[in-house]
Amino acid sequence: LAEYEEILKNDPENRWAKPKAEALRGQVAKALLDEASSARAAGKSEEERQALLKVVSVDPESTEANYLLALDAVDRNDTAAAIRHFSAFLEKETASRERKVAAVRALAGLYYKNQEFGRSLDYYEKLAELDPQDKDAAGRIEELKPKLGVFELPSQYGLIPSEESITREDLAALVAGQLPVDRAVAG
Repeated sequence: LAEYEEILKNDPENRWAKPKAEALRGQVAKALLDEASSARAAGKSEEERQALLKVVSVDPESTEANYLLALDAVDRNDTAAAIRHFSAFLEKETASRERKVAAVRALAGLYYKNQEFGRSLDYYEKLAELDPQDKDAAGRIEELKPKLGVFELPSQYGLIPSEESITREDLAALVAGQLPVDRAVAG
């Protein structure tokens, strides 16, 4: 494989080396995935992790290896690795819907745990799109929006700038929309 990759460094579209390298890469990745699966069955998590890391070094786009490495990283509380591998997993369209939902849910939670609320909100909103019945995601979205200063204004607010003059009610609504709820009520 290294020899084919050396040829491809100089000529990335080499008609002879490219298909051979891709086929060999697939074979090596499959063998390493089988090795990881055997290690998992034997309860040897470190050997499984090492085999999966080899898969990613041979085939960085391996959805299976990235997903399994992300789950392993979550188990080890390695948030940075979990985020990296779940993100790599989600970049590929070949992932199953069930695994996509699980990965998006995990990323939303990981970013929330890291107090990266903007990113967390993005992933919770993606989760709500993928699984509209997820009440936990909807609740977290409603919790995060005020924390981030995200307020959804009624559609009539969009009409105010186009009017020649505004009414007292329009002005009161605009002011109330900009103040925190406790100040707007107290005032």
